[in-house]
Amino acid sequence: MKHDLILHEKMRKQKFGKFGSLGISVSGGKRIPKGEGFSKEGYPYIRAQDNKGDYIFGETSPKISESLYERLKRYTVKYNDIVLTNVGNSIGDVGIMKNCTEKCILTENCIKITAKKGVLQEFIFAFLKTKYGQSQIKRETVGTAQPKLALERIRDFNISVLSMELQKSVKELVDLSVEKYIEAGLMYSKAEQLFISELGLEAFNPSSEKVSIRTLRESFLSTGRLDGEYYKPVYEDCIKKIERYSGGCELLSDCCEVEDGNYMPDVDRRYNYIELSDIGAGGEISGCTEAFGGELPTRARRRTKEGDVIVSSVEGSLKNCAVITSQYHGALCSTGFYIVRSDRLNPETLLTLFKSDIMAELMKKGCSGTILANISKEEFCRLPIPLIEEKAQEEIADYVRKSISYRERAKIILEKVTESVEIAV
Repeated sequence: MKHDLILHEKMRKQKFGKFGSLGISVSGGKRIPKGEGFSKEGYPYIRAQDNKGDYIFGETSPKISESLYERLKRYTVKYNDIVLTNVGNSIGDVGIMKNCTEKCILTENCIKITAKKGVLQEFIFAFLKTKYGQSQIKRETVGTAQPKLALERIRDFNISVLSMELQKSVKELVDLSVEKYIEAGLMYSKAEQLFISELGLEAFNPSSEKVSIRTLRESFLSTGRLDGEYYKPVYEDCIKKIERYSGGCELLSDCCEVEDGNYMPDVDRRYNYIELSDIGAGGEISGCTEAFGGELPTRARRRTKEGDVIVSSVEGSLKNCAVITSQYHGALCSTGFYIVRSDRLNPETLLTLFKSDIMAELMKKGCSGTILANISKEEFCRLPIPLIEEKAQEEIADYVRKSISYRERAKIILEKVTESVEIAV
C-alpha cells in the first residue's frame, strides 16, 4: 500500500504512561432528562448505537431542540472527539466524531476522550482499536447483567505514545479511510435519490391527520386490527402512492420470498453471527460476533446466503437492513430479521426500498405488541412493493455496489492502521 507505515528506528521514540498523566481527558455523557423528547429538527444526540461504524456522523441519531441543547451543552461532543461505549454489550466500540456541527450531545452510555498537545486524536483512536487498547477495556469492565467501564478506570489506561512522525502517518491513513467512507455515503445517497425520483416522491407530502373514521367492516372485520394507529391517514397515502407507480405494484408475498424458518447451528462449528446492532447507517454490516454454535444466543437461528437482504422486524430499528455480501455468506442472523430474496428485484434495490422513509412508515403501521413491538410475517408479507423498472434497478444497484466497495476499502485501510500501530507499540 502506498501509505504503508515504515517503522524506522527514529520513529520508535515513544512516551509511555497513563491517559490521565499524559493529559488525555476522559469525560462522560448525559441521559436525556425524564419527560423530555426528541425533535424532528435540531441537534444530534449521539447514542451507543451510533457508535458502530468507526466514524460518527450522526446521520441516524435522534435530534434534540436548541433549548435542550443549551441545558446539556456541557456534554457536547465535537469534531474529532473520540467516543468509547462504556455500558452494555457494546462496551469497547470506538468511534471518532466526523460530524462538523459543534452542537452534538453525547449519551450517558458513552465516554468522550480528547488529547492535549503532543498526542493526535487519530492515534488514540487507532490505539484503542488495537489488541492493547481492547484488552485493557475488557480487563477493566465490571458487572455481568449490565457490564460497565468506569471513567476512573479509563483514566488509568496505559498507552505508548509514538513519535509525532508516526502519529502523523496514522492520521494520514485515518483521513484516507474517512474519505472512502464519505464517498460510500455519497454513492448511497445517489441510489436513494434515484429511488425517490423513480417513484415520484420528491414532493410527496402524506397527510398529518391523526383521526380516521372507519366502519367495523372497513376495520376489524377486514384486517383483524382494532388499534386506532393502524388506520392513520398517512399510511393510506403511502399505499396509494406506491400503488400508482407506473411500473406496477404487488404484495411482498407475490414478488419476494421471505425466509423466517429456524436453523439449528452445530454446537462445535464456528459461525459469524449478525445482530441488529451490527447494521450500519448505509446498509452495511459493520461487524459480527464469531463464536461456536453452542455459545450463540437462542435468537441466532436464521442462516443467510450471498445476495439475501436482511430486514429488521423490530419497531425502532426498522431501517436496519443490509445486503449479505460474499464475506457473510452462510452467516447466522438474529430472529429479529426477516430474510428477503427476489427474482424480480435485485438485492440492492430491495435494500434501498426497505431503507426508504415510505416503506419504514408502512412497516411501522404493521407493528404490534407492547414490550417489544414488531411487524409480524403476515403484515410484512402484505406490504405493497413497487416493481421498479429494470433500467432503474441496474442504476440503483451500481450505486449501492460502489457504496459497499468504498466502505470495505475504508475498513481495510483502518485495519491496516490498527495493525501498524500494534507493530509499532
